[in-house]
Formats: sequence, C-alpha cells, structure tokens
Amino acid sequence: MSNTPKSHTVPTADDTDETRPSHTKASRQRKTASAQAARKTHKARAKPKERSLSQPKQDLVIQMLRRKSGITIKEIVAKVGWQSHSVRGFFSGVVKKKLKLPLTSTVGNDGVRRYHVATIASLKA
Repeated sequence: MSNTPKSHTVPTADDTDETRPSHTKASRQRKTASAQAARKTHKARAKPKERSLSQPKQDLVIQMLRRKSGITIKEIVAKVGWQSHSVRGFFSGVVKKKLKLPLTSTVGNDGVRRYHVATIASLKA
C-alpha cells in the first residue's frame, strides 16, 4: 500500500453532460419503474395478519375465565403457552377494553390470585 492519495475526479460546473457518468433520464425511469413494480408486488404478496391462529386461544382463555372457580395466570400460561405479561395484557386490552367484560380477581386462602369473568346475572343482583 502506498501513502499517496488516490486521485478522484470530481465534476465541476465546467463539466458538460458528456463528461459526466451516463445516467440518462431513461435509465432513471427504468430504475424507478422497476422499484415501483417491486413495491407493488411486495404489497400484493403481503397479506394482513390472520387472527384465526390466535382466536381459538383467546376463546379458550375466555372460556376458562367464565368458570365459577376462575383461573390463575399460571394455569393460562401452561394451557395456552403465552407469557404471563401477555396474559395480563390480554386481560386489560381485550377482556376489559375491547370486549368490556367485567373481569374480577380474588385472592384465596392459599395466596393465589384467581381471575374470572362475572356473569351478567350476578352483576344485576
């Protein structure tokens, strides 16, 4: 390796289009058109996330919450495979906010918190 700097040609204002690298308008249009086509095909291939895979899990958790005895977060984690923070987020975001179900929790004599959805009849009483 030599210590001499490599000479680079930098176009100046005096350069004409003939001395500049050949980036013609047509080549730019082709590149732009091909990039746009690639984006369109990517968008066409991209499908919205399907909820069908998680919907049965959500339904299962809601069914477990409707039990009279309720259910613990550990039981949901074991049954569904979610992490505990995901279960708590599901309670807050889906059960309470989206579905507007009355989620209650109780701590038993054993110190374990159990969650359940109260039935509409028990709320009226």
